[in-house]
Amino acid sequence: MAGKGNEATERARTLAAALNSMIDKGLEALADLEVAKGDVAAVDRLARCVANLARAGRAIWTLTPDVEEDEAEKGDDDGGSEPDDPVELERLHRELWDRVEDVRSAVESRRREGWTISPRQPPVSGEDAEAFPATV
Repeated sequence: MAGKGNEATERARTLAAALNSMIDKGLEALADLEVAKGDVAAVDRLARCVANLARAGRAIWTLTPDVEEDEAEKGDDDGGSEPDDPVELERLHRELWDRVEDVRSAVESRRREGWTISPRQPPVSGEDAEAFPATV
């Protein structure tokens, strides 16, 4: 199964390289194009060519696989983004909980100072007080 994925990835990369080469030729042709001053039609054609090449480049970019390594080579983990060392995992776990406790204590101290987390604050007084009932 991994062979089919590798073959498709390689074919997509080959196709993308060929198409990118064609876009490069188009860009070179556009660079050599002379547009007379005041020729609005020529400017419009040039702008459409630039837009078409940009769209083509974006389409090729979306077709090109961005996976650097084969899924089969990764093994059973998620590509090595998570440390396997239990000591490192424990250190990261402690650091995470320390940060969570810092946030909790900051929120608790703000609550004691009278801060609220409600997104809507009712007006203090006036005619608008009836239009904005207090939120619970």
